[in-house]
Amino acid sequence: MKYKLLAPALVCAALTTASMAAHATTLAIPQIAAGAEHALALKNDGSLWAWGSNRVGVVGDSTSTMRSSPVQIGSDFVYIAAGEYQSFAIKWDGTLWAWGMNNAGQLGDGTTDNRNAPVKIGSGFIRVASGGNHTVALKADGSLWFWGAHIDELNGYSYQKTPVQVGIGYKSISAGLYHWLAVKDDGTVWGRGSNEDGQLANATGTATYQMIQIGTGYKSVASGWRDSFGITTEEALMAWGDNRRGQLGTQAPIDTKQFTPALVGKGYTSIAAGYLHTLAVKADESLWSWGADGFGALGNGRSVSNDQLTPKQIGTGYVAVAAGNYTSVALKKDGTVWSWGFNSYGSVGDGSLVHREEPVQVLSLGVAPLGPTDAAVDCLLDWAQSKYVSMLSNASSSQTLASYRFRYYPLVNGYLAVSGNDKKLYAYVQDQMQDLGDTNAWLSQTVCTGF
Repeated sequence: MKYKLLAPALVCAALTTASMAAHATTLAIPQIAAGAEHALALKNDGSLWAWGSNRVGVVGDSTSTMRSSPVQIGSDFVYIAAGEYQSFAIKWDGTLWAWGMNNAGQLGDGTTDNRNAPVKIGSGFIRVASGGNHTVALKADGSLWFWGAHIDELNGYSYQKTPVQVGIGYKSISAGLYHWLAVKDDGTVWGRGSNEDGQLANATGTATYQMIQIGTGYKSVASGWRDSFGITTEEALMAWGDNRRGQLGTQAPIDTKQFTPALVGKGYTSIAAGYLHTLAVKADESLWSWGADGFGALGNGRSVSNDQLTPKQIGTGYVAVAAGNYTSVALKKDGTVWSWGFNSYGSVGDGSLVHREEPVQVLSLGVAPLGPTDAAVDCLLDWAQSKYVSMLSNASSSQTLASYRFRYYPLVNGYLAVSGNDKKLYAYVQDQMQDLGDTNAWLSQTVCTGF
């Protein structure tokens, strides 16, 4: 399927008045993220909200005061991520911002000072993921960057306090406690870091200082405490690593280790790995949980510390999930955020400190552009020739690739949505293409380089 560009005037004509009105203030795809004791949420107007323990300033409101209800941190954001005790967000202009714990340089600001408010790290970023004390990120050109705690054969343990490029050609990333994973454009999965429980799918059980290949045919990955997950191009969910509480979901006995990817099930589109429990969403928008059920983390109405060895459905109408230390967060297709589990530090976000055994609504993020169900399937597209950005710009706008984000929504009549620094959303309809006279102006679904 290929697309050519339309002038903005033609684009607006292709959309109904009702559709334009509904998305006039839609600047971002609603998102959620969870750390050890805190959570983040991104509204469709680009505003960022956070709640939880606020240990070392991880909430980002310039204090260390615990927040049991969401507080706004900033605006103009398009992507969020949470590490164990650190937070990250990317703005419309591609700048990366970070705050929270920085004992190993995992914020990337060149210091080891904790930050209780967002600080700018760099530019050109489209994705970021953070674990215990390390961070990885992707730039628009597919380059992979790393910073934080680092171990190598020559220098031993050290701190990388600023981002350093470690690869090229990647499209998806995730970070666990002491390991991380990345998916290349060709679908191969690569990993690095701790491997004592098989989280890198390497039977040696030893840490790796260099990237090693784990598998092929993947489109996304998720990293937990000492476990790993991947969703294949056929929507099969695979798991490997530590299974001490059944968090792999493969029916394997507890207190075992899985050194090769094992099948959990099929039809999955979103996965989140917490401390000792796992959450996932299927293509039919059903929500599933498994692993340790302490403090109600599985959302099944129980608070006792039972182990659920296989996925169990706990709800419908969901599109995304996030998991922390016995705390769970999920996003429904209507834009509402639901949370449950451990709540002694306000990480559920419902204004109380009461553990929740079932999902409770926390806030509403609004719906995603052109349909809420597309949040899990959109992808970033390369710009064939950046000079054509002028078609979408006014005289004073930047005409560079980094200024615009291109998202493809295959479930909504073949729309190609384009959003830029002008904070406007344009849509291109498959059946109303206009020839610009240059074949290099084509955009194709096959050049997806991001989520």
